[in-house]
Amino acid sequence: MKKGVIVLLMILGILLLATGIYFTWFFTYNCSNLECFQANQVKCTKATVIRETESTTWEYTIKGESQGTCIIDTKILKVKEGQLDRKSLEGNSMECSLPIGSKVFPESDLKKCHGLLKEEIQQIIIKNAHAQIIANLGKIASELEQESIEEVI
Repeated sequence: MKKGVIVLLMILGILLLATGIYFTWFFTYNCSNLECFQANQVKCTKATVIRETESTTWEYTIKGESQGTCIIDTKILKVKEGQLDRKSLEGNSMECSLPIGSKVFPESDLKKCHGLLKEEIQQIIIKNAHAQIIANLGKIASELEQESIEEVI
């Protein structure tokens, strides 16, 4: 064989190898709808989608499989409406580990997630629960007092 043919075959081999590496480790499907994303989520194939709700714009990115779960990066891009404290969630993300084959939204079970977004959401939940307790403290106290009286009698 001539040197030119050998060089050409080597270049072709390198291009094929680079293409294989790209599609194996770096390629991510960009889904335009939830059906596309959920089809990839079931198989835990790398994909990304933006989900619009009335109050929030979410971005989901499937990172791949780890220890029998599907790792999905969940990020809030924009908070459209709601209380001002929710604006602090914008730009934050969390990583969620869902069972392979699952089609649920990652944020539906915060126990399976970790990261700054989860911590911020939990702080808002605690703050709201605290406000509810303070607002209903009189009612709660009278119910507890009534229960104590009924237990004694």
